[in-house]
Amino acid sequence: MVNGEVVAIFGNVRVLGAVEGDVVAVMGSVDLGDSARVGGDVVAIGGMVHAPPTAEIQGESVSIPFLGQPRWASWLPMAAGRSRSCSS
Repeated sequence: MVNGEVVAIFGNVRVLGAVEGDVVAVMGSVDLGDSARVGGDVVAIGGMVHAPPTAEIQGESVSIPFLGQPRWASWLPMAAGRSRSCSS
């Protein structure tokens, strides 16, 4: 258990247990595990919040992607075969 806030800048946060405060990712995403519990808000600026229905968020959940939903450029060779749809 984390007794306080969790903040990542230019990185992602993955919560598998309990955080008593807020969870924030700036230029990254927040991924909550099945048994995750957050006592405050969950915020992703420049990313997305991914939370299964079994995760508990006592505050607000906010995602602010800078460029909308992520998309793949289908004309790039390395993107060939990747799905262009996003799910949360």
